[in-house]
Amino acid sequence: MENQKSRPVVNWQPPSWRSLRKPLLLILAGVVVVVLLWSTVINFFLVSRDPQSPVEAYLSQLERGSARQVLAPLSIANNDPTIQILPNSVYRNSHDRPVGHEVVSVSERGTQADVQVDVRMGDGQTHRVTYTVDKLVSTGFLNDTWQLNDVDDVMVGVKLPAAVDALSVNGQTVRPDAAALRAADDGAARTWQFEGLPGSYDVAMPDDSYLLASTHARGSINISDPQTLPLELSFKPSPRMWEAVDREIGVVISDCENGRRLDLDKCPARARGPRERRRNQKPRNPTPCQTV
Repeated sequence: MENQKSRPVVNWQPPSWRSLRKPLLLILAGVVVVVLLWSTVINFFLVSRDPQSPVEAYLSQLERGSARQVLAPLSIANNDPTIQILPNSVYRNSHDRPVGHEVVSVSERGTQADVQVDVRMGDGQTHRVTYTVDKLVSTGFLNDTWQLNDVDDVMVGVKLPAAVDALSVNGQTVRPDAAALRAADDGAARTWQFEGLPGSYDVAMPDDSYLLASTHARGSINISDPQTLPLELSFKPSPRMWEAVDREIGVVISDCENGRRLDLDKCPARARGPRERRRNQKPRNPTPCQTV
């Protein structure tokens, strides 16, 4: 087999910038166009273009029990730590919160509009509510949006005989924030404040608490006319507390009985009656008058 003649190696040269500039510019322009189209599509679906859109979004959150999603933006805007926001599970257990809605009419007045809605509540009632929305005019394509002016949030104030580390709201255990417990007018009493939305609230003591609610603090927020809701809770020692006290007393008495010497500071002593005290008194020397 004859040896093949080696071919000369051609020196490879990278393409010049002038030859690559046009394709790179076309690729960059294509990427920019795709990003703009994608952001426009996302903006079209996320921005509230109709006056009723923010109202329906708000009511849908109430119907899902998403209270924190409604109240968190307000909490950030107000920056008030003295009013607590409760978990969604508390609001979902409200039996007469909104469960459905239907837009009745929309009345536009320039950059403002009134939206009338029939709201169905969990207790079977239907309330006709009017919400006001504002149109926010922005520069750019499809950037104008409608915004709800106000939601139906009010403060719920629960007066307590004293500060406690846990409460039950609609069957859910909630730990009051220290900043949300305010001193009341009388002594050790406290007022716990939290943000409420349309629906019912039942405040009591948790099942595992040493305290038992004498009467539950119950109230409702009307979506047609939301007003500040004052409640008052009273409680008393629970059987669980008495059982714990009895166990503790039994431990102390057992330690005293088994101890080698009596510790008067720790061990209880039986109080002596007046007859026993007279019997243990030493007789005094009789006076001359007593011997006659």
